[in-house]
Amino acid sequence: MLLPAAAIPHQLKLDPSGTRSTADGFNPPSSPSAVPAAKACDMLNGSAWVNVAGIGSASFAQNDYTDEAQDMFAQELDAYRGSDAKAVMAALKQALTSCHSFTTVQNGQKFPVTVVLKSLPGVGDEALQAVLTSPDWAGGSTMVAARVGSVVVTTFDNDQKSTGTAGVALTKALVKNVTAAH
Repeated sequence: MLLPAAAIPHQLKLDPSGTRSTADGFNPPSSPSAVPAAKACDMLNGSAWVNVAGIGSASFAQNDYTDEAQDMFAQELDAYRGSDAKAVMAALKQALTSCHSFTTVQNGQKFPVTVVLKSLPGVGDEALQAVLTSPDWAGGSTMVAARVGSVVVTTFDNDQKSTGTAGVALTKALVKNVTAAH
C-alpha cells in the first residue's frame, strides 16, 4: 500500500536503511506506554514520529526517500488492534498541541521550533497536519497523520526550501491506497 518510487518527487531516492516492515508477521500486543512530554517534542522531528503516541502497532511498513540536500519524504502505515488507532490519533494531536513551541537539538545546536496544527477534513476517517518551522531553518517539515479504520498513515516531509507541504498531496494518495485495500 506504500506509494511507489514513481509517485515520489524525482529528486528523492529510496533510502534502503529507512525501509522496514513486519512483513507477514505481527508484533506482539503491548501495553500503551506514555512518552514523557520533554521527550515527545524531540520525537516529532523525524520519520517515526507516530511513536510519540506510545502505542505499539500490530504490523507496519515504512520507507524513506531522501536527497543530498537532506530533503526527505517518509511514509509509514501502522495497523492497530481494537480501538488503538483512534487512541493513536488522539495521542498525536495531544503531543502536537503540547509541543506548540519547543527547542530541539540537532548536531549539537539548539533550534526553537514552532508547530502549527490543523485538521484535514475529508482525508480518511480523521486526519491532522502539523507544520514545523524554525527561524533558524531554511525550510521546514510537514507531518500528516490520517486514520483509515484501524490503520494510521503517517508521513514526514522535510524540505530545505519550503515547509514540505508536497507531503499533504502524497499522504492523500497514500490514504487512497489504504482505503482501496480495505
